Amino acid sequence: MFSDGLRLRGGPGAHEPVWGQLYESDTLTVTECQGNWAHVRLEGRSAGGLRDGTVGWSASRYVLPAPVPEISRALPPGC
Repeated sequence: MFSDGLRLRGGPGAHEPVWGQLYESDTLTVTECQGNWAHVRLEGRSAGGLRDGTVGWSASRYVLPAPVPEISRALPPGC
């Protein structure tokens, strides 16, 4: 993450306009990938003020999967 947030852009490229910033606490759904870019949808309001459901493009190397909660690893087989 950049200290000032991950840029959400209007298209898959560094030349595309910046629509806002995403932060580590924001939850995203990746809907598509194009080269080094991920098309994402914001789930909930962004720490940077973007609205729930906002879509755009961000550099995929900074979009990481959420960690699996510890409790799910502790469940017995078959649960």
